[in-house]
Amino acid sequence: MTTTLPHHGTDNPLGDSPRLYTVREAADLLRISTWTLHKLIRELQLGSVKIGARRLVPKEDIERFVAERRSGRVRG
Repeated sequence: MTTTLPHHGTDNPLGDSPRLYTVREAADLLRISTWTLHKLIRELQLGSVKIGARRLVPKEDIERFVAERRSGRVRG
């Protein structure tokens, strides 16, 4: 059985998915290895934030990364 968390009146334009993904989660979403994801981050092709010792990838950066490749506007 799935439980839905209550909505607290804050519009989340990103839907119900997380706003920040771990490196493993982001790599799984993009269907690439974590090594390749780290390479993209190092080459500034994919944005990330560091919180403590954790590296997290914002959902917006994943969406931008995919959109750039779809339109042919690739950074780097």
